[in-house]
Amino acid sequence: MNPRDFLDTAKCLLETDTPANYRSIFNRSYYAAYNVGVNLLEDAGIAIKKNASGHGEVNNYLGNCGITEIKKAQSKLSSLASQRIKADYRLGEKAVEKRANAEKALLT
Repeated sequence: MNPRDFLDTAKCLLETDTPANYRSIFNRSYYAAYNVGVNLLEDAGIAIKKNASGHGEVNNYLGNCGITEIKKAQSKLSSLASQRIKADYRLGEKAVEKRANAEKALLT
C-alpha cells in the first residue's frame, strides 16, 4: 500500500463536517507522513521497529540526518504527531475540530 493513500481517505473525510471527521483527518495525515518516512528510511537500509517506538526512531533519524529538506519534513512530522495526539486522545481539545485546522494538517 502507498502511505499517501491515507491522504485520499482524509480528503473524503472533509466531505462531511463533523468533529470526528476533522479529528480523523489529523490521524490519517500523520500516518501518511509517518509511513512515507518509514519507507524512506527502510529504503536507505535503516530498520524501523514495528511497534510504538518506531515513531520515535523515525523522528530521530529524520531529524539527525543532516539534510535540510528532510529535517524540515521531520519538523512537520513532529507537529502532526502532536496534533494527532490531541485529536485522538484529548477530546476536550477543540482546535482539532475546526475545518481550517484539519485542512492545514492535510496539506502538511
